[in-house]
Amino acid sequence: MIAGVADTHAALWYLLENPLLSITARTFIDDAAAAAGQEILLSPLPDRIVAATAVYFGIPVISGDGRIRASNVPTVW
Repeated sequence: MIAGVADTHAALWYLLENPLLSITARTFIDDAAAAAGQEILLSPLPDRIVAATAVYFGIPVISGDGRIRASNVPTVW
C-alpha cells in the first residue's frame, strides 16, 4: 500500500539525513518504509508528477515546497 509520496527535495533530504527535513516528515517516511519492507526512494520524480501521483491515489505529498503546499494537494510537513 502506498502511504504517501515525497517530492524531490524531501526524498533527497531524507536520504542525506539533512536536518532541514522536519521530524514529522522523517517519521512519516520511516514508518512508510518499515511498513513497505522495500526501498521506496529509488527513483526521484519531478514535483509535478509526484503531486499528480498523490492526487491520483488520494494521498498526501511529503513536501516543504511552498508551491505544492499552497496548492490543493494535501501535504505532510
